[in-house]
Amino acid sequence: MSTTDLLFELGTEELPAGEIDSMVTALYEGILNGLNDEGFPFC
Repeated sequence: MSTTDLLFELGTEELPAGEIDSMVTALYEGILNGLNDEGFPFC
């Protein structure tokens, strides 16, 4: 199996400062759940 890095950049200039931490957590969990649901191997 070959591997490739993926860089994900999200601009946060327009987001409310007090909400960024919870949004980061939700994004992280959403990506992990999506990868797991589709059976993509990752580390």
